[in-house]
Amino acid sequence: MDLVRYWYLVREFFHPLSQGAYYDGEGLRSAGPWPSRPARLYVAVSHGTLYFQHLRLPAAVPPDKLPQALALEAGRLLNLMEGQAEEVSCAPLALGGGEYLVAFRERSFFEKLRPLVPRPLVLCGLFPAWVALLAWFWQRGPLSDGLYFVRTGAGVEGFVWEGGQVRGLVPFSPRAAEALLKEHEGHLHEAEGLEALAQGAALVPSLPPKWQVSFDRYPLRLRPQVSKKALLLWLLPVLLWGVGLGLEHRTRELQHRTQALTQRLKALRQEEEALKKQLEEQKLLEDLAREIQSYQQDSSLLKALAELARVLPADTWVRKLEFRAPDVIQLWGESRNTLEVVKRLEESPLFREVKVLSSVTKNPRTGKENFAIRAHLEGSP
Repeated sequence: MDLVRYWYLVREFFHPLSQGAYYDGEGLRSAGPWPSRPARLYVAVSHGTLYFQHLRLPAAVPPDKLPQALALEAGRLLNLMEGQAEEVSCAPLALGGGEYLVAFRERSFFEKLRPLVPRPLVLCGLFPAWVALLAWFWQRGPLSDGLYFVRTGAGVEGFVWEGGQVRGLVPFSPRAAEALLKEHEGHLHEAEGLEALAQGAALVPSLPPKWQVSFDRYPLRLRPQVSKKALLLWLLPVLLWGVGLGLEHRTRELQHRTQALTQRLKALRQEEEALKKQLEEQKLLEDLAREIQSYQQDSSLLKALAELARVLPADTWVRKLEFRAPDVIQLWGESRNTLEVVKRLEESPLFREVKVLSSVTKNPRTGKENFAIRAHLEGSP
């Protein structure tokens, strides 16, 4: 954490503010607009982005070694799934009897979340979504046995509460979750909207310590319970830091302005390239217009094309049309009745000397007759 965010925490201590958010793998979702003053940010991570595994550890494992043992097993599983060894971060839920339901993911996944945190908020904890949902329902009174869940649109976040304990999680997959909800014979408790997850995330620090389950590399950073009067003794170091922070802030402002100017220059260059492309397209359109105009000068050909569209039967399609100056048109295509095509062309006042160029064969796939027909334009020189 840089010094600026430490300074934000100091300011937040005098004006406490907790902000919750829900991370769905693409962005941070809050229950409302982001605050403009320093606040502690607690983030619930969607189950759809995490890996889960039931792990059982021997009773002989010392309590202080449990996190390391769970992380080792989770890392081994991740290596099997991803084919590469990465440092993992775990959030274990103790189920009793040495059994744990562990949510885990590689640490690089969580590091991608840090740049999404808006200033002046300070990331103070990451935890699975069920912890935030538990905090949201916990604030509303004692929990009874049943399924507690919320639909997010992409999936379902939830947990199973039984005998005063979290016994499992609701599948994130909508289909699997709906099947579980239909089969469950107990009570169903549904929260409305993503606001429950974002608001619940801000309430996690108020949960009993047993339920403050967070990822080991991103634990809850709780607000210290220190007398504010005692903090007056810390003002002198803060003043000394203030000079350095001011210089750093000014440097960052200059960097941001430089980056903005660089981006503006890049945008202008892109606009220049776009204008060049527009000029090239305009030139192509002008060339095409001149080409079309040259065809329009030969009105007999245009009339012949219009006449073909009028007289050809509806079940006929032309695969190829060839004009041989000055007055010959050849057609290749398919029709239910080639003789009917020849007849219609002969009856048209625009065509003469209509001839079939080759023997008529049938296309076994379409059941139509293949034809090749030549005709002369009437009145052409």
